[in-house]
Amino acid sequence: MLSTRSSLLIRLRDPADGVGWEEFASVYYPFLYEVALRAGIPQDDAKDVIQDLFLVLLKVLPNFEYEAERGKFRSWLKRVVRNRVIDWYRRKQRDPVRLQELSWLSEETNDFDEQHRMHLVRHVLDEVRRASVLQTWLCFERHVLKGQSAERVAADLQVSTNAVYVNSSRTLSKIRQKCATYGGEF
Repeated sequence: MLSTRSSLLIRLRDPADGVGWEEFASVYYPFLYEVALRAGIPQDDAKDVIQDLFLVLLKVLPNFEYEAERGKFRSWLKRVVRNRVIDWYRRKQRDPVRLQELSWLSEETNDFDEQHRMHLVRHVLDEVRRASVLQTWLCFERHVLKGQSAERVAADLQVSTNAVYVNSSRTLSKIRQKCATYGGEF
């Protein structure tokens, strides 16, 4: 399963590491925003909740010590997100019954983890797509992601069947390499 790589977490110990924080934010802000929306927080408030969450992370991560035996970073992050969401509900004096509906954010479920995994896969696909030559990406997208035959893709894109296979293979390799950077379970 994809997860936050330890090298990025180490870099986040330095609040002045703008590149590290930009990378972390580019991966996590959209995901956490989706989580806040799914928790029933309106769009404008969701942005505030995530901004507050990032302030917490900015304070906590410089002293964060990753210990694999204590659990995954993702599990810790889920607890922090859940607490921010609960705090929002309390501040807004919203229906406490709604908090029961947040069971998908509880320790016992894998919904948060599955959402996280799917978000990282989308993030990696988007990064590789943006860095690819259009025709190379189209070969991969149509042949691998959409399941079209190499012959059909080749005819539509006016390239050889071999070019479809080569472009698809190279793109898939890049995606696997990028996914590997999020390796390591924590």
